[in-house]
Amino acid sequence: MEKRLPELSHHLPERALTAILSLQKKYNFSLKITADRVSKSGDYRAPYRGKGHRITVNRGLNKYAFLITLVHEIAHLITWERFKNRVKAHGPEWQACYRDLLQYFIHLGAFPDDISKEIEKGERVFAAACSDRSLLRVLRKYDEKQAPFLEELEEGARFRALRGRVFRKGALRRTRFICTEEESGRKYLFSKVARVEPL
Repeated sequence: MEKRLPELSHHLPERALTAILSLQKKYNFSLKITADRVSKSGDYRAPYRGKGHRITVNRGLNKYAFLITLVHEIAHLITWERFKNRVKAHGPEWQACYRDLLQYFIHLGAFPDDISKEIEKGERVFAAACSDRSLLRVLRKYDEKQAPFLEELEEGARFRALRGRVFRKGALRRTRFICTEEESGRKYLFSKVARVEPL
């Protein structure tokens, strides 16, 4: 595991640490804690060309969002172990695995009551925590910085995103906003619930 216990303890609730390390030992995955990414909170890569299971999670997430993201990716790993690439990435097999893992961590007491209730309230498992706006709003209460979501800004508003780049918010395309980077004029897609710094 690329991140050892002392470092990982800064990113996870205390009651989740032993269980996560046990899952890591059982499934032998590497975990890399990355710089924050606009497009995703985490990622799973199946074994390929001698490399084992690899998971990445953004470092800027609060402990509970980090755990939910990590569990999401571990569910991909377990689903791959069971079915390889014969099932859809967020299909019923993955959803069942993700739901079971979340319930396990709820029963461990890894989440505060408000987050546990929000997870259990959902009628289905969402592909990502950022797809479930109710859950995201509860998770947001535990952030150190209360940055607004992009969807809260007016169209045309200027904002600073990760790595300090400045963008202008554009129109909504399905679930993402088309935003223009001011310096280059290039277009980028941002999640509705991307955290941004209004300018």
